[in-house]
Amino acid sequence: MKYILQNIPFFAALGVLGAVLVTVFFTRITSSEHKKALRNEFCFCFGLCILTFIADLAFMPAAITEGIAHFASMQGYWWGTFTVIMSNIFAMLALSGAFMLLRAIPFCGKFLQWTLWLVLTIPFRLFYLVTNIYPTSQDIMTLFSIKFTTTLGTVIPILSLHTVLMACIPNIIAAAALWFVVHRFFKHENNTYIFSAFLLGLLVFAVYFSNPKGLPILRDPAGNSMKILYDSYRNINYYLIPRKNAPKTTRTNIPHDNIVFILDESIRGDYLSINNPGLNTSPRLEKYLHDYQDNIFNYGLMLSAGTHSFPSRAAVMTGQSSIPDNELQTLKNPTIFDLAKANGYRTVLINVQGDFPDWVFRRPDMDRVDEVYLDDHAFSFGTNDPDFNAASFIHKRITEKKGQFIFLEKFGAHDPYEDHYPGDNPKYQVFMPKLDKAGEFYTLDKRRKVINSYKNAVRYNIDGFFSILLGENPLNLKDCTIIWTSDHGQSFMEYGQFESHLTGYLEQAIVPFMIFSTEDWVLKNLRKPEEISGTLSHLNIDPTMYSLLYRDVNYRLGEYDSLLSAQEWRNPPRIYLHHGTLWEGTASKPVSSDINGKITLPLDKYMY
Repeated sequence: MKYILQNIPFFAALGVLGAVLVTVFFTRITSSEHKKALRNEFCFCFGLCILTFIADLAFMPAAITEGIAHFASMQGYWWGTFTVIMSNIFAMLALSGAFMLLRAIPFCGKFLQWTLWLVLTIPFRLFYLVTNIYPTSQDIMTLFSIKFTTTLGTVIPILSLHTVLMACIPNIIAAAALWFVVHRFFKHENNTYIFSAFLLGLLVFAVYFSNPKGLPILRDPAGNSMKILYDSYRNINYYLIPRKNAPKTTRTNIPHDNIVFILDESIRGDYLSINNPGLNTSPRLEKYLHDYQDNIFNYGLMLSAGTHSFPSRAAVMTGQSSIPDNELQTLKNPTIFDLAKANGYRTVLINVQGDFPDWVFRRPDMDRVDEVYLDDHAFSFGTNDPDFNAASFIHKRITEKKGQFIFLEKFGAHDPYEDHYPGDNPKYQVFMPKLDKAGEFYTLDKRRKVINSYKNAVRYNIDGFFSILLGENPLNLKDCTIIWTSDHGQSFMEYGQFESHLTGYLEQAIVPFMIFSTEDWVLKNLRKPEEISGTLSHLNIDPTMYSLLYRDVNYRLGEYDSLLSAQEWRNPPRIYLHHGTLWEGTASKPVSSDINGKITLPLDKYMY
């Protein structure tokens, strides 16, 4: 009800349009002949939807089957596959009904139906052909909101003649097949039932026997386009909320230090051997901690702001102090880059995942960053390890220059895990048995293999990354502070579930937290791990960054303390988000803890 009240204009317009269409539709049904025509028109529209989907499945099979496989694997193979098939059938039935209502409009109905069909399918394919990813509402908002010169590299290939012709091929195939079937089988009314059954069977066959890979897309292009339009309408208001100015600094000197904040991807805190001795998943990092105890501090397990990337990233970048963010602080507060620039730092944003701007970090925020490097291509350098190349870039920058604030969002170890390390190389097959290839279904009987593949990916990525970033002697990185955590953790079917993240299991909110520094002021004021009671939260990061940037040892943000605060320490509230949005998500409050107030996990559920 709250959502309906917030979107009254949309639902009012939808209601009026629906009433008009339904009125026109039912005024045409006055006889059995009309009912027969109605049935034929529905079969025609349903055939158009399914044949379009099948043409797309043949045209870009991986793009459609990846998401279907991912969803099916998270829900369990048989139930997941059944759910995906039924959801696709339901979506196509609904879209068929919409097309049929359009066809019922006098004079222009058929024109509207064919126009809508083309608009919903061709632009979607154009975007996919150029970027090799399915578009989202964020992508569309980005194309229309950031500087035109920035998007030329995408827009020009999208509008090229070759790309447009390629995007039209599935429509041509579907239309030709539909024309043939209609003229061949629609001579007798009973054939409409045969035709519908045939199309349903063909759809089930196409979806079920596809060769799956691994990304979360479930709908055909037309269904996805409808969702993008709907999401864009929902989210457009978020882009209009102005952000406050950063507080004025009291610092009088030009910054002489470098600050690096690293947000990793899908690294679960207790699957690192720095937090769980004996696992052997981060031996290089363990050596750093042993050899440089006065400069590297491991705070153990941290509670993330959410069990997926968006809420966690928004929390650490904008200084929200409550979950859910009912007051939309993430859209109003100055970003971490605003705080850095207010104190004279040169700001650098590196996002190897390429998913900026988003609902929270919008175009004006991008414009206030001095240097922006988006997607893995900026750091590919001819290899498959953009994280390592980003580490090399940062190491060089902080060695040669001072006064920089660098934010890095890594590739990390997101599933499918076999995609995140050279799994075919025996050198990196440390934990066996592992999965045979990327994209395998994750089933309970493969749990040991899934975990081993994850551990291999974590060991390869984390130790390799920090070996490059810190180098042979980290003390050579003068006047530098590095803060490292992950956006969320992972779960591995501990309770029979298949979701690796995005749900409420505590394991999905357990991340690492570590600070490295060679800067005298930081080392003097930083509260060490042994001085911390309770489990830290992602929401402790922003007040820590504020203290670091403003040199303020008395700063607190709501109920969360800075690790550089001289005030009496308070255990932070334990809460994280799952499902829904950052503003309306479901909050979880873990209660399991040891005598020191630190969160603990039921070890009997794990298979290290």
